[in-house]
Amino acid sequence: MSVKTKKIILVSSFRPRECGIAAFGKDLSNSLKNYNKGFDVEAIPVNEPGGEKRQYDKSIKMCISQNKKADYLKASDYINNSDADALSLQHEYGLYGGKSGNYILTLLKNTKKPILTTLHTITKNPCIAEKRTLILIAKYSDFLVVMADSALTTLKNVYGISGNKVIMIPHGVQNIEFQDQQSAKKTLDLEDRLIVSTFGLIGRSKGIEYAIESLAMIKNEFPNILYLIIGKTHPSIITSEGEEYRNSLIVRINKLGLDHNVMFVNRYVNGEEYTNYLLATDVYLTPYPNLEQVTSGTLAYAMSAGRVCISTPYIYAKELLKDGLGILLPSLDSKVLAETISKFLSSNGNKIKMEKRNHLYTRAMTWENVSKKYAHILRDIITKQDKYVAKL
Repeated sequence: MSVKTKKIILVSSFRPRECGIAAFGKDLSNSLKNYNKGFDVEAIPVNEPGGEKRQYDKSIKMCISQNKKADYLKASDYINNSDADALSLQHEYGLYGGKSGNYILTLLKNTKKPILTTLHTITKNPCIAEKRTLILIAKYSDFLVVMADSALTTLKNVYGISGNKVIMIPHGVQNIEFQDQQSAKKTLDLEDRLIVSTFGLIGRSKGIEYAIESLAMIKNEFPNILYLIIGKTHPSIITSEGEEYRNSLIVRINKLGLDHNVMFVNRYVNGEEYTNYLLATDVYLTPYPNLEQVTSGTLAYAMSAGRVCISTPYIYAKELLKDGLGILLPSLDSKVLAETISKFLSSNGNKIKMEKRNHLYTRAMTWENVSKKYAHILRDIITKQDKYVAKL
């Protein structure tokens, strides 16, 4: 007897939109379909202002305009009248319209299907509106997914959300085969360089200025070092201040005499090119000033490629880089960062050992394995089990 296909509707930003949650939503959708028999996924993308003309795959039947409250009610009607078995929501405050993204509550309150919500942002010090929105998201959701163990404690202590409604599932990563840097460096025509890199949409939250200053301290020791700053400026920052931050970095680079040692890849990079940049990297940096950050897809992907990672101790980095899987800086200090980079570039044996450990550790985080955990929860809420008891 054949098993009825479980249809999931995914509400999220979605590729070809260029943002981390769009990439996450696409990867989750593909992996649920590819690695789990009996699952199909239809996406309802959320468009930012100006993104309404974006061309999606023909499978997309409707979209939500971020700041149009009526669209959220239309989406819930569409979901209720569809043959979908459940809704998978990707939540981040800035993704949805209204005060602290509260328009999404209209969709959740009116949706009559089981709801699984993945929380991409959980702050320990929320404003009143953020706290209220997240508490109501939890109320309307059958289950919540977080990507850091510490988020479970935050949800309980700050938001009063019971732990029996929440599960930790790691951020998914591509299954990248381990290899040394040389092949990828050759592909990128960077064979003679020591590569330090930072990926993602650029903004002040990346702390790139500290990395640039650290490079100036070690460029004489490593004259062939190259810091790759890979990613375009975040669209919301372009809207508010243009390229002010990137231009300030360029001024700093010129002042420190680093023209030969820093290179911008000023575009959204994904797919094979993204993998090549990761594989070419000797040391990966996330010197983020915001220590409350609970996810970082770029850090997870750098780990999955088996790369040495150096980071400030934000929430997600503290968990992912524990037990010697990376280096957590005691503070955001350019001198300390310079010394740490120098240590690994000078000790190839330690570097290779950490690379192999990182790659092995992240095999449990591949999308194939992560999607099985999502599929398990979705099956449970679809069949309306009273309590989630499966061992993940």
